[in-house]
Amino acid sequence: MMVQQKRVYTLDIKWFLFLGLIALFALQGCSDSNDTPAADDGATNISGTVTAPGGTVALLEVKSIYARLGDFIFSPAVAAITGLQPVGGATVELIRIDDNGNQVGNVLASTVTSITGSYSLALPSGVSFAGDLIVRITGNGNTSMSAMVVEQSVDITPVSEFILQRFIDDGTALDTLAVNEVVALRGQVEEFDLTATADMSTMLAQLEAEVGQLVDNAVAVINSTPGDGATVAGTWRLVTFGLGLHDSDSSTSGIQAGTFAMDAGIGTLMITDDGNGDLSIANGAFEDFYTNFTTGPGGTSIYYETDIGVGDDETFGATIDSDGNIQVSFPFEEELQSVDLITDPDGPDFGWRWPPSTHITTDTGNGNVNVLLFREAGIRYATTDTDNDGVNDAVDPNARSGDEVSLGLDMLLKQGSDMSDASLSGDYGVVSMKVGVRTTPAATDLNSDVGVMTFDGSGGLSTLANALNYVEINRSTSSGVVLIVDNADDPNPLTASYSVSTTGALSLDFGGGNISDGVSSDDGTFFVTISAATTDNGGAPATIVNVDQQIIVGMKLEAATPDLSDAVYRLFPLIASFQDDGVTGLFSVSASSRLTFNSTADSATFSGTDTGFERSHDTAEVAAVVDDEGGDSLVAVTTAGSGAITMTLNDGEDDVNIQGFVSADSKLMVLRVHGEDALDPTLWQDLGIMLAVRQ
Repeated sequence: MMVQQKRVYTLDIKWFLFLGLIALFALQGCSDSNDTPAADDGATNISGTVTAPGGTVALLEVKSIYARLGDFIFSPAVAAITGLQPVGGATVELIRIDDNGNQVGNVLASTVTSITGSYSLALPSGVSFAGDLIVRITGNGNTSMSAMVVEQSVDITPVSEFILQRFIDDGTALDTLAVNEVVALRGQVEEFDLTATADMSTMLAQLEAEVGQLVDNAVAVINSTPGDGATVAGTWRLVTFGLGLHDSDSSTSGIQAGTFAMDAGIGTLMITDDGNGDLSIANGAFEDFYTNFTTGPGGTSIYYETDIGVGDDETFGATIDSDGNIQVSFPFEEELQSVDLITDPDGPDFGWRWPPSTHITTDTGNGNVNVLLFREAGIRYATTDTDNDGVNDAVDPNARSGDEVSLGLDMLLKQGSDMSDASLSGDYGVVSMKVGVRTTPAATDLNSDVGVMTFDGSGGLSTLANALNYVEINRSTSSGVVLIVDNADDPNPLTASYSVSTTGALSLDFGGGNISDGVSSDDGTFFVTISAATTDNGGAPATIVNVDQQIIVGMKLEAATPDLSDAVYRLFPLIASFQDDGVTGLFSVSASSRLTFNSTADSATFSGTDTGFERSHDTAEVAAVVDDEGGDSLVAVTTAGSGAITMTLNDGEDDVNIQGFVSADSKLMVLRVHGEDALDPTLWQDLGIMLAVRQ
């Protein structure tokens, strides 16, 4: 359950069931030429090509999927999938389907693909473009690959099949879909330019890993009902905490290196209601802490940057749905490294291409806190001088230098007014996550606390002895990978101070310069802070040898015990994973993943898919992975007073402990996830923070 161990990766279960329907067949037809009948006068023709990996939809063994999938994130340019082969002699049928994907009525028209995979057929009289109108190719065993007929040019590819299945999985009313939205979504997916794999199953797995979140979010936006923008209009504070993996393409750079990245920041967003569910969002003041921990031929090094500004007044569009969720879509982006031309007269050495994306913040239930789990992946390129003026001014698409991927947790908190230290008072369930990197000796550290902090309402906070449980994981890399784990209750009580501004800006002062800055929700029931600390070697110029970045999330507790009977939660985890063989992973879950409690709330079932990125060692290529253990996971649940909750799983292989708190109204959970090998904890360790929002 949301924990990665050393196992052979398998497919997402819903894809496994789907792929089982198309296993081990090659599409067949009755001719190698296109025998399309002549169209009736005035009829609309649709045409396109049918392509698949290797020119078939045959599957290889599932167990080998990720061995092949792990060699790439994206291919060099931004275009359609490359490497697909035409499917000749396949029967193409025009049909209607219901919202479950089942055929409705008879075949409306049919033809056969040519040797080049092309086809053309005429729409019958009275038939128009629609989401429930598809063209389908069928082979032995009634297996098929389809495309929605939403325009005259309709290619049947793994992308078209993937998108159709996503609409079906989301329960979309296909006959009411706006065809232009389907066309736009298909274009966005094709902009990822994935390289075709050896077989159809691997191709679909690649699409799941790399564009699954984009398609899920885009489908959710298409299916949503516009909400009232006035409910979110005003000023919000955005807090973000993310982790990343970067690699280098040795084939182009000649250097093999890898980076573990950390990013934490706080920003201000001004949201304006434009009516009819449309919003405008303007960027305001911000502070950001960014760290790159690089391993290469020369050893390890740390790059650290602090960026504080007043905002650039950039405004972008967004929408709100009837559930209070904010939806933002970004187009394909290309940017160049920022450099000072005085000290670097030949201009930037690198540039990046970022595929289009759709992000949805989820309202946690009270209209003042939204949460977003983001997953991003882009390509880094060397630059080139296009106008021969001696200054590099564009990315060179033929000089790919590496992949850059990240996972992160964003929280939006409505800014308060007339707040003070008294706004935070009483017991708060707290979960923290701290990530540290150091060069001497080279290591990456994970740390997470869970427990209760008490705010006295007048600037003092404290914890009792043994009130905080901590997990520390040290991954040493100086002389081989070694995992060291410590897990215990902290016997030392804590005394600190805090301050809350009139707008809810929050500062926690633990003494000795250890300060966390953040923000409280406008009602004082939820807060989040971030911090960063560095040490250097004391030289001139100083070299940074250690950086820690931390997030702390707290939620107000009440004496009442929350009711979890039959409750269903959507999950927002950010998990880092270390293995003794050098594997580093960053994992989350798919948007469809859920945690469902039974009627007595003494057990819960996790259903869904773990998704993320990993690499086999510090300088290896980054791979996108999708991991489903082949079924749902059942966890034991223990609750205590004031919303404390513990969930455990031990199946002889995984030992998972999820510990944290539930809000009094049961709308939100703040949790820590810790997983390890059940027999030998030194083999692998997972640690992360998770929010869960009741559905």
